[in-house]
Amino acid sequence: MVTFPVKITNIRTDRFIWKSFYRKGNNGTEHNDSWLRFPDANDFFGMKNHGSVAYSNGSGKEPNPN
Repeated sequence: MVTFPVKITNIRTDRFIWKSFYRKGNNGTEHNDSWLRFPDANDFFGMKNHGSVAYSNGSGKEPNPN
């Protein structure tokens, strides 16, 4: 786990872009997940390039990632 403190003082939409790579075994997609979470954010969601939105599990909002 890596933690970085961030203080956002005004309401806005921010974009976080990161890359990660980890390969184990023959399937390169099996163990390479990474997650971004702001547990104290009022309205945090992820959005793919085509516009679909997913809220984090436990947020009380839907849809959630599988």
